[in-house]
Amino acid sequence: MKSVKHILTTLLCSCLAIATLSAGNAYPVSDIPVYLLSDAHTVIRQSSVDVFVKGTRNIEHRHRLVVTILNKHSSAHTKAIAYDQFSTIKNFKAEVFDREGTRIAKSRKRDIIDAALYDGFSIASDARMQRLNMQQARYPYTVAFEWTVVDKELSLLPNWYIQPSTNTAVQKTSYRIVVDEDAEMEVNVKGFGRAIPEPTITGNTREWQLSNLKAVVYEPYAPDDILSYMVVVPSQFEVEGRRGSLKAWSDYSAFMHALNEGREQVSPQMAAEARKLTEGASSDREKIEILYNYLQRNMRYVSIQLGIGGWQTFKATEVEANKYGDCKALTHFMKGMLAAVGIDATPALIGSGSDAFQHDPKFVNAAFNHVILYVPTESMWLECTSKTMPVGYITSGNQDRFALLVQPEGGQLVRTPTIEDNQLQTRIDLSLSEKGAGTAKVERIATGTVHDRYRYMRTSQKELREEIEDDVTTGALADVSDIQVEFEDRSPTARIQFDLSIEKFASKAGKRLFVPLRIMDNLPLYFPEDKARIHPVVRNHPAEYTSVLRLALPEGASAEAIPDGIELESPIGKYTLTIQKEDGYVVINRRLSLVPSKVEVDQYSQLVDFRKQIEKAEMSKVVILLP
Repeated sequence: MKSVKHILTTLLCSCLAIATLSAGNAYPVSDIPVYLLSDAHTVIRQSSVDVFVKGTRNIEHRHRLVVTILNKHSSAHTKAIAYDQFSTIKNFKAEVFDREGTRIAKSRKRDIIDAALYDGFSIASDARMQRLNMQQARYPYTVAFEWTVVDKELSLLPNWYIQPSTNTAVQKTSYRIVVDEDAEMEVNVKGFGRAIPEPTITGNTREWQLSNLKAVVYEPYAPDDILSYMVVVPSQFEVEGRRGSLKAWSDYSAFMHALNEGREQVSPQMAAEARKLTEGASSDREKIEILYNYLQRNMRYVSIQLGIGGWQTFKATEVEANKYGDCKALTHFMKGMLAAVGIDATPALIGSGSDAFQHDPKFVNAAFNHVILYVPTESMWLECTSKTMPVGYITSGNQDRFALLVQPEGGQLVRTPTIEDNQLQTRIDLSLSEKGAGTAKVERIATGTVHDRYRYMRTSQKELREEIEDDVTTGALADVSDIQVEFEDRSPTARIQFDLSIEKFASKAGKRLFVPLRIMDNLPLYFPEDKARIHPVVRNHPAEYTSVLRLALPEGASAEAIPDGIELESPIGKYTLTIQKEDGYVVINRRLSLVPSKVEVDQYSQLVDFRKQIEKAEMSKVVILLP
């Protein structure tokens, strides 16, 4: 349900803001404090966002930014600004300064690229963008951008992205908002990440400032809030003449309900078809499954973001006729089919994806990008855009977060569930030749969030092959063949089978083969130690990874030596390794169990040691004596 305004906000957040343009010498790199250069690819020299709210139909925000590009890893030399039929861009321009601060380039109108804004999911949209690319060949250099956006309607206000990306230092940044008394409007703000300073208030003007912020370094498993920003929300908004309120969650829920009321009604023919399809069902849950499968077989997901289409759904009868719809339309169509068989369901707005804004019950805002369906009598959530997911399953991008139920009264935030059964089970039956070559039958069973990646790749043998080849860790040339994938219809489970041929799996010395303990690397443990850890390690979901390697020995051969097993514990989970001799076989079992956890910096060395001990154990070899 991504509206054009959401696209605009997303692009503005990924853009760094701008600086006043000037001629002559300015912004020498030598003026940057040395401590700000550490870990930085970009330094924001000066950034300001000035917002003027004169009413719900008259909003102007002026952006100024100066950024110093230190090396090739920075992309801050390019600025893209989105607009649509409800907004216009004015005075978009840029200048470039060399290391000493001498101006060496200036944008011209013909340098601005104006193009349709493709968001990756919409087949039609009135969103466009203007872009300037001021890239230079010699580093460092400084780019100063300036632009103004005029909104004809107030749906979202620009946020203050203090540090918009990792490896970006900040010399000076500010955000100012001026609300006319005639606007009869309040503005609420909430900071994330770094503590936001108290604003300076002068009359109807509020201004926030921060300076001299060192770059934030990317670290695996870091918390979501390592980058600082401030969300700005108006108490009122307007969409194509329709006014709404963001004073309470129930207000916004009621607005969205009124905007889409009645549009879920399917045709009499479709209602009759729904009743016919479910006439033999013994429970509401079975009825839901039958109609959900009908939706998956007969409708496809597309997105159309024209005008109010980013907010208001197509009618269910249009979905029925066209056989397609966006997340709003497919959700309301499903709601209409369920209503025809006596089952009540409620659309729910949600921030979907790992990068989506996660909502706080105490801070009302409209930053949603998706719609799913909630069936309260079954405590069931339905992802209506997927043609492959089992009924009642939502992927990790929708799990464990607040969703807003769209109701005429009393709309409330409800937390979506977390899937607890997330496993990857690998069984490998490998036959070893006297020369050290291995041929194997491999079966993997993935469940829960671990299975998501396979279901997304179900139609691409190429992607599946690449995924499997990436997991082979022997260091020898491996050939993957006969890939087969099956999915459970009623549970989030994938079964992957394939053949594996490894020319030099074991190394040979005389009459002995030295055999690795693992073929497939399925342990997600990456804890670098090249720099001191800055942020806690956060894992949100439990998961378990098991592997059984059943090694068939060459005829007449025997296991001369096998490594000892180990059991390890750490703040994030447990690991066990066992190796056993059987008649003509060696069986190697590995298990890693991870728990939801937050590991503070002072415990990070325990995680590094945990990984090292696992790697040391798994680098051991089984020694096979040939006849």
